[in-house]
Amino acid sequence: MIKSTTLVIASLIFAYLLAGCHKKADLEIWVTYSPQELKAFEKIVNNFENTYHVKVHIARIPWQGHLTKIIMSIIANSTPDLARVDPVYIPQLFEKSKLYKIDTSIIPKAAKSAILRYKGLPVAITDQVTALALFCREDLRNKLSLPVPQKWSDFLKLSNLYKKYNIYPLGIYNSLWWHMHFLFSFGIDKLTNIASKEGIECFKFLQNLEREDIEGKAWQTGGLPPERGFIEGRYLFIVTGSWQLAYFNSIKSEAKKVGKNFDFKVYPMPTGPAGRNTSIGGTCFVKLSNNKLADKFLAFLLTEQSQQIWYRSGQIPINSKVKTTYPIKVFQQLIAVSHPRPILKNYPKIEEEVNPLFEKILKLEVEVEPTMRKVEDIIRNLQK
Repeated sequence: MIKSTTLVIASLIFAYLLAGCHKKADLEIWVTYSPQELKAFEKIVNNFENTYHVKVHIARIPWQGHLTKIIMSIIANSTPDLARVDPVYIPQLFEKSKLYKIDTSIIPKAAKSAILRYKGLPVAITDQVTALALFCREDLRNKLSLPVPQKWSDFLKLSNLYKKYNIYPLGIYNSLWWHMHFLFSFGIDKLTNIASKEGIECFKFLQNLEREDIEGKAWQTGGLPPERGFIEGRYLFIVTGSWQLAYFNSIKSEAKKVGKNFDFKVYPMPTGPAGRNTSIGGTCFVKLSNNKLADKFLAFLLTEQSQQIWYRSGQIPINSKVKTTYPIKVFQQLIAVSHPRPILKNYPKIEEEVNPLFEKILKLEVEVEPTMRKVEDIIRNLQK
């Protein structure tokens, strides 16, 4: 109790100091960017200041615990104008502070996809987007003379790969977010209907991947994680995110220096019965005051000029007018055809409760249909 009280008091003081020390700024923004990301964001902010002749103060807060700090600022009545958050917290912040609606009329048409709505209201703007794609060890694929799967069902044709070469065709993670692309490509329309025939067929397919030694148990505790197994040549393909590009490129450079081969390529996700999909992640800005300058900044952030800066720093641009090249273009094209990221109440709690049930399915310990009904009940009950 003492420890908890101390944390609350410390957070209140932190929120007060952040807000109080920069009252002269025309716009106060709290961010959680990495140092590299912050450099690109500061360039955009500098351009905004010069364009509108205003002063913007940026406060960098730790990602860990950012929700608590924002809630404490609400309690202390010392909120910033804009705060960067994980979209899963939008419902909680909406209930706490009734987030201010964003003026979507000034958002560039080529970036309208950045608008996030909750209960029908535009309450957030995506600032950074991530997505999944199919990464391939191209050197191994060429050596084995294997085609790139165009459909998820094509992976079933690779069932003898592990027996012959001790290489698993695929490595994946296990969680609701990591499975969303599978679910939507099998035809799920919304997660509250996850026990529909499409959701059941999806997880029966995932069971087949495990049963036939196609997926390498990369998701299991103690297993070889997808990225590590990919580097070590144990997984021919993995499903992973755009944030791994820099890491894999550095591995490729280091391997080349010592005469080893690590050649990888990024491909679009294979298609399912309902088409191609990816799991979309990222962060967003929420508006915590009625400062109209905040709306202008969000619109400015999404302009083609600002998004060019963001793209040059290695990010996926949100404005569709920004011309990209491989491999970012692969992710951008996947996002354009994919189901939007759903915003659900109590999302962290949902993951906490349903992921162990997914694990039991992947371990072939339970029947898919009754387990998926349990998953659906959990999701629906947590929306009440």
